[in-house]
Amino acid sequence: MKRIWQALAGSLSALTLAVVSLGGVASAAPLRPAEHRATHVLTRVSGVITAVNAGSPETFTVLENHSTASVSVAVGANTVVLSQGSPATAAALVVGDRVTLAANGSPLTATMVDVLGPVVVHLSGTVTSVATTSGAASGFSVLVDGSRATVALAVTSQTIFRQAGVVVTASVLLQGSHVNVVAVGSPLSASLVTVTPPKPTVIEGAVSSVVSSNGTPTQVVIQPADLAMTPVTVALSSSTAYEMGGQTVTVSSLQVNSRVTVTALGSPLTATRVWISAARVVEAGIVTASSTSAITVQPSMSNPATETFNLASTVTYHEGGRVVTSAAVGIGDVVMMSAPAQSPAMATDVRILNTALIGRVTSVNAGVLSVWSHNRSVTITTTSSTLFWKAEHHSSLADIHVGTFLVAVGPATPLSPSAMTAQKVFIGRDDNPGLQHWRWH
Repeated sequence: MKRIWQALAGSLSALTLAVVSLGGVASAAPLRPAEHRATHVLTRVSGVITAVNAGSPETFTVLENHSTASVSVAVGANTVVLSQGSPATAAALVVGDRVTLAANGSPLTATMVDVLGPVVVHLSGTVTSVATTSGAASGFSVLVDGSRATVALAVTSQTIFRQAGVVVTASVLLQGSHVNVVAVGSPLSASLVTVTPPKPTVIEGAVSSVVSSNGTPTQVVIQPADLAMTPVTVALSSSTAYEMGGQTVTVSSLQVNSRVTVTALGSPLTATRVWISAARVVEAGIVTASSTSAITVQPSMSNPATETFNLASTVTYHEGGRVVTSAAVGIGDVVMMSAPAQSPAMATDVRILNTALIGRVTSVNAGVLSVWSHNRSVTITTTSSTLFWKAEHHSSLADIHVGTFLVAVGPATPLSPSAMTAQKVFIGRDDNPGLQHWRWH
């Protein structure tokens, strides 16, 4: 009996060991599936393709959305490529396209790539430069509205240009044009460019020179009516229209000294229409030489070129609203010469222009006044013929003291005069008609 219990105890011990051993195996078994799942975790990426590298395997780089991080992904034998939902090959992977993908492994290998198409960029701004190849626009740069950023865009055979609601050619794209652009790709290529019709530049003045090529005028230089402004060069094209006296004329009517109003577009400026004064030529300038038979003027302060006007036998002279003689014209005076359009070098009227100096008296020395005018001291000389006015009544030099506010009017001189011989002096600020004077009168 004792042997039987010993045998049973031995069997139970062996059974217990077997159970313990099985328990150990059971506790280790869950580790294997966990390790297997870890090798199949998918990584999902959305972004823009920034590079495609041929090889075995082919790889591409994606700049993730809302991030500065880039991810490199390989294309495997089992990678499924879709292009906007349709089956495609790895050739559909193009720099600049948007993609979403799933990948796993290390390094990452794509299991599925969906190509959504190129990134579409919308921008508006001002054209800062236009590049041409063989005379055709090949690219342009835009200063983006509300920004200091300049964006370069390519022009392809597929680029569409529109202006005023119709399809036009790339020739409408000019420096200074305002545009709205739809572009794709990397680098950006314009797919649609809407060009705002440019506002024309209007120039009023006198023709100082006409440049010809093979006998045909190709450009004109215009001195604006404001003598302090720099002369403007405007190109003439076969489509430029000319008008004089309400009638359509040809470019042959455009002569040196012609008084004109020009509308021009583009960069460089090209005239679209030129109105030529049929009545007379009016040339303002600084007198450089004067006699009883001719007066030479320098029309522009920034250009040393001069024009000489012969004086008609009936010529009249005016100064400050009064008729004067030729003796009133001196070297350095600013004058306005009037001449018939058909004979622009023959002056019929000479008008001596006035200027006004405005300020407060700092000293009085007999008839010579020192006046603080526009942050500088100027000298105003009065003579026995100077007229004094105060509150719209005749006055005299005796009413002028240190601190008196006045306006002195006299012959105009080039640039900003520091001295003047006054024809009229208006005393006081109230009801002072002298304040109506500006630079030239």
